[in-house]
Amino acid sequence: WDDMRRSLEASWIEPVGPNPPPTACDALQTKEVSSLTFDVLSRRDATGHAVSEIETAAAQRWAATHLRLVIEPGGAVALAALLAGRVAPEPGMLVLLSGGNVDLVGYAAVLGGNVPAETPALFGEPA
Repeated sequence: WDDMRRSLEASWIEPVGPNPPPTACDALQTKEVSSLTFDVLSRRDATGHAVSEIETAAAQRWAATHLRLVIEPGGAVALAALLAGRVAPEPGMLVLLSGGNVDLVGYAAVLGGNVPAETPALFGEPA
């Protein structure tokens, strides 16, 4: 599910390949990026970064602990990229956090640090 990153690198829209892995980030789970979004980002020389399910869960946990915010997995990926060191903090940087659309059982597992790799079912996604 790194089609935006791959599309920006290629300078054209790269669709998601067949049989993509499951993800807790269902808000970001499209088969192809929007041409409108791609055009805006590519004109601004934006870059994309991919984060893992574990890094996303860690960002959700960090937001709950340090900011007292409930954010859904898709709304945590920018923070995950920053916390994982994929993006260096810069003066004036803004990191958007969004959504509270979380499965309570899965979110409790995230907060407890009980989210093993490649198990989005813990986030309320079908196995």
